[in-house]
Amino acid sequence: MGLLEVVFGDKKKMKIGLVKFDASVSETHTKRNSVPQHPVEVGKNVSDHIRQEPDEITINGIVTDNPIIFLASIQAESPLTGDLTAVNDRADLAYAELQRVMNDGELVSIITTLREYQNMALTEMAIQRDAANGNQMNATISAREVRIVTTETTAAPEPANPANTPPVEAGKKPAPPAPTGSQSSVLSSLTGVGA
Repeated sequence: MGLLEVVFGDKKKMKIGLVKFDASVSETHTKRNSVPQHPVEVGKNVSDHIRQEPDEITINGIVTDNPIIFLASIQAESPLTGDLTAVNDRADLAYAELQRVMNDGELVSIITTLREYQNMALTEMAIQRDAANGNQMNATISAREVRIVTTETTAAPEPANPANTPPVEAGKKPAPPAPTGSQSSVLSSLTGVGA
């Protein structure tokens, strides 16, 4: 961190949801691909079988009641709203907000010096406090991207020749024609019934 950042503050501070951190001690950005475990058939594109996993990030950040900014001993920006506030509860406000986000399962944006992430869910949060850093929140937070998709419904086209349509009622079929003279005599000779 340069001297100008210490005196005037870094314009692009790390932020998780509403919580602005005074300092980012470390950031671990993780990208991962899922590679097939079984053989891929010859002639297939291997890249079609490799899937990109959601992004993950682990951040170690600090919010303190006494940030290193001009006139911080009198008042400092709230870590949530940016308004000027008393300096005795900044760490507690930040912790309460991060705890609320995690308990509610709220998706948040995470802004780091490297890149910005959208739709991130907090998966783990560890807060370290001891006698030496009692007036600060030293947090290690892990988050994972949640991919959100939208579905679209459309009307199915009407089939040209529906398969499940009931048969059309054609009405009564006409009776076969009655036998005529020569057909009558042959029929009566075969059946033995007189004409």
